[in-house]
Amino acid sequence: MPKIVNKPISIDLIKKWVGNLEDTLDSFGMRAKVVSVESNGQAVEYRLKVADGTKLTKIKSLAPNFALATSSPTGEVKVETPIPGTDLVGITIPIPNANQTKRKKSYEVITITKTIKVTGYSMAEMLRDGATTLLRLIGRYSYLLADKTSQIGKRDLDLYGQDPLYYEAWEALSKVGVASTTYLQRKMSLGYNRASKLIDTFEKERIISAQVGIKPRVVLKPFKKGYLESTTN
Repeated sequence: MPKIVNKPISIDLIKKWVGNLEDTLDSFGMRAKVVSVESNGQAVEYRLKVADGTKLTKIKSLAPNFALATSSPTGEVKVETPIPGTDLVGITIPIPNANQTKRKKSYEVITITKTIKVTGYSMAEMLRDGATTLLRLIGRYSYLLADKTSQIGKRDLDLYGQDPLYYEAWEALSKVGVASTTYLQRKMSLGYNRASKLIDTFEKERIISAQVGIKPRVVLKPFKKGYLESTTN
């Protein structure tokens, strides 16, 4: 059994991959032996001593075969021929499920004594402006909040099947009295497709007028804070 440093996965799986790597090389007429196994927590590096006279370029070309032999979760492996400063060959394989651990959230618990900046907005401003502003910003930054265990994020994304920026976009258009895709793109830093879909939605709901020639669309139904508040009752 090779020396194992920072064991990241089960001994049985390490043994299986050691055998599979050595067997893969043997099937191509190359003899090699795994002498050590090391890990950085995200991937496992198998270090092999190859027989004299083995063409290292040929080993490197077998990367797809090594990925298949070890069921690499990404379908890829890294092959170093040789590992810098050594006479060993390195085959690095991602650890299954290493990237599926729970990600840290980019938001913190709100406290009265601390002001937290969220892309230009502060929690102090949100608290001062009340629940309407808070809900609108939750919609805008729902991608930071929504996951399978977050009922708040899930509701916000699924709210009547609307875009999370629906109310903010409506309010932005109401302030200028006219509506256009390019204005929403510039005002809210949106891509063309998303801004265009919002404009189409507003037209269907008679919030803005239809396009008539080169005349600008006008806002027929200005946004009022009560619209947003009614969705939370």
